[in-house]
Amino acid sequence: MNDTLDIILNHYHEKPAAAKKPFHYDPDEDDGEVDGGVDTILAASEKVLAVNRGLTDPDERDSLRFRKIHSMDRLLGERIALDANKTLRSTMRRISRQGSLKSLVPGHFSDYAEGLVVGNPLSLPLEEINPIHLLEQARRVTQMGPGGLPSSSSITEEAQNLHPSEFFFLSSIEGPECFAAGHEVMTDAGWVAWMNVTPDTKFLCRRQGEEFYAKAKHLVKEHYHGQLFTAKGDDYCFRVTPSHRIYYYADEGTIQWKYARNVYGLELKIPTRESPPLKVREADWDLTIYKGKVYCATVPGGMMYTRSGGFGRGYWTGNSERIGVDTRVAWGAKLGSDGRIYQRFKNKRTGKYEWLSAQDLEDKIVGIPD
Repeated sequence: MNDTLDIILNHYHEKPAAAKKPFHYDPDEDDGEVDGGVDTILAASEKVLAVNRGLTDPDERDSLRFRKIHSMDRLLGERIALDANKTLRSTMRRISRQGSLKSLVPGHFSDYAEGLVVGNPLSLPLEEINPIHLLEQARRVTQMGPGGLPSSSSITEEAQNLHPSEFFFLSSIEGPECFAAGHEVMTDAGWVAWMNVTPDTKFLCRRQGEEFYAKAKHLVKEHYHGQLFTAKGDDYCFRVTPSHRIYYYADEGTIQWKYARNVYGLELKIPTRESPPLKVREADWDLTIYKGKVYCATVPGGMMYTRSGGFGRGYWTGNSERIGVDTRVAWGAKLGSDGRIYQRFKNKRTGKYEWLSAQDLEDKIVGIPD
């Protein structure tokens, strides 16, 4: 057995580097399925054994070059290939039983697309009040949802951080998710102004309907100059940045959230600790420009209880999810059919512009385009 391991390790250590194919970017090229045969198993075994013997370093799982981005068309293709909700199977049984295609009507297979848009937690249907929202959401990249992080309570510190490989491919400038000065938050000592919050402050939090007090994992206090979405009624007021999470009651009575920019101008019912819920009317909304300090925190459970300073009722709202969990594709970047993000760089050796992914940058000297 040891002789076999030594042969594999020597093969890995002495194996000549394979010639690299010339790079090209083809948005119509499909990399197909991953080969799971003997060669793949041997290659994986070689890597594991080499790491164990100290011959090579382990791969960085957080690096962008080991990740793929799945676009809407890929997700839809997967639903069709796996026959989501058994639509095709039930259709074929009906056709076989009836001996005709009479049961097929226009939109018969629309369930594949509707299930992706309506029933998928990754989907955030827009109200289309502002057409810029469509462009902004088209750039959204998230680690949440099926195949990723199931909920905000499972977000680790590693998942919240940005990896150096994401530079110029993913944009981290969206944010912060904060309140303007003048707001208060509920703690174990009662209402406390945000400017007086300390690392020892215990916030009133909520997880799966249960309330508890806990210290923040991360506090936000920084200067901000930009838009504020304001909603003010007879018994409430809040002023938040565009990317702040607003919790509200959906039509089916469940509590869900959207960014403030995505609910601006809508009528909402926001959960509170007492009945009835806080009602936001269309006329209550306003958009202003703010320059000053903003405040927030990252708390267990992802929800905190807040209100405008000394005014109105308290309400449940989202906390500050640190950038890295929900980012945006950088301007000028393109998503290839292979699931990798490509950016246009200048090759310092040749002087030519090339479309490169994070994986291609490993051994190249490039410059950022003018």
